Amino acid sequence: MTEPQQPQYESATGCLIKIYWLLLGPGFLFAVAAAGVANRPRLGSVWDYAIAVILLSLIAARYLDRGKPTGEPAKAKGKADISSGKYAAIAVAATAVIFGIVHWVLPLIFR
Repeated sequence: MTEPQQPQYESATGCLIKIYWLLLGPGFLFAVAAAGVANRPRLGSVWDYAIAVILLSLIAARYLDRGKPTGEPAKAKGKADISSGKYAAIAVAATAVIFGIVHWVLPLIFR
């Protein structure tokens, strides 16, 4: 017989935080970056501040996520378990690449 699965989160807030840092936040970051590519803003524009706010909210949401795992560790299930520090480093690096493309690569290509 199999054991009944326990819910991963006790509250809807915990689930929403995880959905935000896994799915919605990166989607917002991509949308703002795409809008920045389309508008080619100057350095220090509203687009830059929007990207910074989204990045900080992603990192904060990852640190706030305190989901309780279900019985087995994530690595045993074949899923990658990423720590908050690694997530923050990856998010900052990805945002730096986006920022560099919008402000330095695109102006060189489209003069």
